This record gives sequence, C-alpha cells and structure tokens, in this order.
Amino acid sequence: MRFPGTPVLAAVALAIAAGVGVPLMIASSSSSHGRIRPDPHTAAVTTFPGLVPPTAEPTLPSITSAHPSTGTVIQAAGPFDDRFVLAGLRLERGVVRGTLTVTSDVSEVIDLQVLVGFFDRRGSLLGTGTYEKHGEGARPNEVVTFRVAAPPAVAGSVVAAAAAVPVLVNE
Repeated sequence: MRFPGTPVLAAVALAIAAGVGVPLMIASSSSSHGRIRPDPHTAAVTTFPGLVPPTAEPTLPSITSAHPSTGTVIQAAGPFDDRFVLAGLRLERGVVRGTLTVTSDVSEVIDLQVLVGFFDRRGSLLGTGTYEKHGEGARPNEVVTFRVAAPPAVAGSVVAAAAAVPVLVNE
C-alpha cells in the first residue's frame, strides 16, 4: 500500500513501529495495573559473600563509646551536627526529653531521627531508643520537641544518656 506523497520506506517503517509499539504499550499498560504478576520462581536471587544481616537497629559509634556522667544527657557526635542545635536535654525516670532547632537554611525537614543511648551506673550501654519524624514539614529555626523512652526491660537501671541525630533530611 502506498501513501500519497510518502515514500514506501517511510510507510513500511510506520507499519513496523505500529505493529511493535502497540503490543508493547498494551503489555506495559497491563503490567502497570497489576494484571501481569511476576513469577517468584524466576526472580533473580543475589547473595553477597561475607555480608552478615543486621541483628539490631543501627547505632552511631559516638553513642556506643559515650561516657555520660550519672544524671546527665550528653550530645554525641553525628553526621549533621552543623545543621541543628540540641537543647534542654534531660533524663527523668528512663525518658530523655529535649528540643532540636534546625539552623540550616533549607525550606523543610523531610525526615528526622534522634537516637538516644541509655547507660547504667557502670557506664555500660543498656540499649537505645529513637524519636522519628517523617514527612511532616518543619521550617528552618522551628523547634522540634522530642521524647525518647528507654527500652522497658532496662528503664529502671538507666542513670545517664547520650543523644545524637543520625538522620536529618532537608529539601
């Protein structure tokens, strides 16, 4: 079939594109709506020799090596210390409270995590707890009040704490 004013080669290329493109668009449309389900038996399996799966929540070396004095809460080093100020850190019956003020010049906090390590009288790390804020906007210089409780099994033995910020995602 010839198209007026169109070379035969262009018409053939158009027909081939339509013949291949339409089925691909249909398949793509079907899979995006969940009609085509992957077969779990044909899924790729990967292994990483020597990689040990985590057995606990991640922590910061500065938390595990902290040595807070009895009755105190210290700030441990974290990767974002130049972007906020921690203030009013206090420990009351196994709960750390404080405020975080974002000082960087960004428009919004997307994710925030405050990590607190809890210590006994000998200075041993008993456990950790976190405060997390996700997807809720916090404007620069906004004060975020946080509260982090010690794990219930060790709360009665807590006499000191160290707080750090391992996650601070800004726009």
